[in-house]
Amino acid sequence: MGFLDSLFRRGKEAADTKRAIAFIDYEHWFYSYRNLFHMTPDLVSWRKELEQKYTLEDVMVFADFSMRPIADS
Repeated sequence: MGFLDSLFRRGKEAADTKRAIAFIDYEHWFYSYRNLFHMTPDLVSWRKELEQKYTLEDVMVFADFSMRPIADS
């Protein structure tokens, strides 16, 4: 069963569970929090909150971690 097949499967099992895929533009999130609120995102708490509500099928993170200050986070 492929990735999309498992995500969009039908039937009783699919109706009983809430599943999610998360795509995070971490670079945007990081600099927005840093510039607006003078803090950094808390990824661990964010993921735990999602896991309480959904079965996470996949989490994808996008960012350029080669430059400071994001590389230090």
